[in-house]
Amino acid sequence: MENLSITKYIKVFLLLFVTLTLNAQGNYYDGISVESLTFVSDLQTLIRSGYVKLSYDNYDENMIPGFYASDNGDGTKSVFGVYSNYEYVYSGTFTWGTMSREHTWCYSWMPTHGDKSTEEYSDYHHLFPVEQDHANAVRSNHPFGEVVDTISVFGEAVYGYDVNGHKVYEPRDEQKGDAARALFYMALKYNGVDGNDWTFNHLNNVTLPNLSEAPQDVDLLISWHQLDPPSETEKARNEYIYNLQHNRNPFIDHPEYVDYIDFNTMTKKEGTENEEINIFFSEYVEGSSYNKALEIFNSSNSSVSFALGNYRIEIFSNGSKTATYSITLSGDIQANSVFVIAHTSAAQAILDVSDQTSGSVNFNGNDAVVLLKDSDTLDVIGQVGYNPGTSWNENGVSTYDATLRRKHGITHGDSVASDVFDPSMEWDAYPKDDFSDLGITPTPVELVAFSAVAMENSVKLYWRTATEINNFGFEIERRNNNEDIWETIGFVNGAGNSNSPKEYSFIDSNIHGGTYLYRLKQLDLDGIFEYSKTVEVFVAPPQNFELSQNYPNPFNPTTNITYVIASGAKQSTKFSAYANNPTDCHVNSNKLEFTRNDGMVQVSLKIYDALGREVATLVNEKQAPGKYSVQFNATSASGGLPSGIYFYTLRAGNFVQTRKMILMK
Repeated sequence: MENLSITKYIKVFLLLFVTLTLNAQGNYYDGISVESLTFVSDLQTLIRSGYVKLSYDNYDENMIPGFYASDNGDGTKSVFGVYSNYEYVYSGTFTWGTMSREHTWCYSWMPTHGDKSTEEYSDYHHLFPVEQDHANAVRSNHPFGEVVDTISVFGEAVYGYDVNGHKVYEPRDEQKGDAARALFYMALKYNGVDGNDWTFNHLNNVTLPNLSEAPQDVDLLISWHQLDPPSETEKARNEYIYNLQHNRNPFIDHPEYVDYIDFNTMTKKEGTENEEINIFFSEYVEGSSYNKALEIFNSSNSSVSFALGNYRIEIFSNGSKTATYSITLSGDIQANSVFVIAHTSAAQAILDVSDQTSGSVNFNGNDAVVLLKDSDTLDVIGQVGYNPGTSWNENGVSTYDATLRRKHGITHGDSVASDVFDPSMEWDAYPKDDFSDLGITPTPVELVAFSAVAMENSVKLYWRTATEINNFGFEIERRNNNEDIWETIGFVNGAGNSNSPKEYSFIDSNIHGGTYLYRLKQLDLDGIFEYSKTVEVFVAPPQNFELSQNYPNPFNPTTNITYVIASGAKQSTKFSAYANNPTDCHVNSNKLEFTRNDGMVQVSLKIYDALGREVATLVNEKQAPGKYSVQFNATSASGGLPSGIYFYTLRAGNFVQTRKMILMK
């Protein structure tokens, strides 16, 4: 679980930065297509364009108070180390010492061996706060991995040997996907810059051997990326850094991009111009006697012929590293369908839905089951080379005397056979000898409800599906009733494959009064999409003007100012019989003509120094009633402002209010 203090902060952060979020997400990835042969280079160009190098030494000023620090309410604040979840409590100004800045892509891994002046050294996307002596110093130059033989433990982080006897560092589960995406980002952004090689081939075959370190397992990183998808905290951090550094980590916004890149060579994977074939275990039956069965799901839109490759299931008994049974699969598995293989002496209810039977489908709760194509591991249940005793059993989910079904939203198998297995992460448990769902193919996405509810300065959308198959997720689109252009304002992940009802919601925050239309764009994993019906909602304009305290305050060099413009409309009840769309109120010789006030208010927002001199104008235009957020950057105002006290004044019609803020460098 995420820290409650951080989660509480994120809710505030998302409200403050919602306008920036919409601008960034709405247009940032325009022109990027995974189908393009130049996908990798296009993505590199995107994240390099507009990049602003920030100071490594100012990381604490830029990231700690505005993002990582949480107020404890007693005069102290806390910062949590990302690897171990160590809590560092301090008062006053945060200083380094107990805590340190961790380079996820280790400094010694960098082909440039750059210093603080280089982009890669100070790139905030891979810098995280960590405890120094027991986390940062212990991680050192070691690659990330899964520890099976422990050397030391600190908090939730472990250092030790992996299944191959290599020294590795294992962060807490909540940081594994974040760390993987940080490494993928660094390799993508800096590979080829000034002729330097940032591929994992170079890292594993040149850099790490020179440091007497083991390779960094790319497949393991991909597995972590899949098992620990971007959390709301990670998404908010990406948004926060975008506001400072003006580029994004694309693997947080679009986790599917990882599937199209070979990080060993930093090239587009062969064959990804066409659909990727993707099969994995979807159900596991370990019942009484010979009631043993495995269900395989093909999430692709193309059928798979097992005759076109050495597709097989291998069973590793009691912690063995050598397969006890190997069963070659035969026949075909249709697109978006399931394939069941069972023991030949299983109950008739199982045999009735089976596509293949074998006496070798014989496993117990402590046996690892692996799905392979040739030498490639497609999926694994359990951990090869490890005997858990009777079963793998976590949080009430056991591989012994139970039926397991893959959780909704899991779209790929576990390709690392030797990593630690927690069945509760990806599987739901059902009673022993429950065959009720075996062999049943999920049905397409069926949207059964979609509605919108107006709240203060926001709209909450609700929708529900009865069933889902191959569902990547939903793009939310909005249109003003007076306009013809639909705008994409957000994305919600789908459940992938599901035969049970699923409920979703999305809040469109910080919008102005008026009538709005919304629709959903449901996206399949293969890119096929379908639009929902349109819903309409009216948002009442605010009734009171308001100027909020800037945040953060004190600040350096950027802060955000939020204000509310109340309704300025005064509706007329009489109209000229001759006026179709009048715009002014006036008198002529024939008739009196007057019309509605459109509600627009002349707004100005200006910054002044302590002597009352204007140093910046942030807003000077007519605006509709609603809530607004504006960023002020002290480095771009009047050639750069010095530390000190400043004032900002909002003038909107007859409303005038001034507040104080502090620039602290």
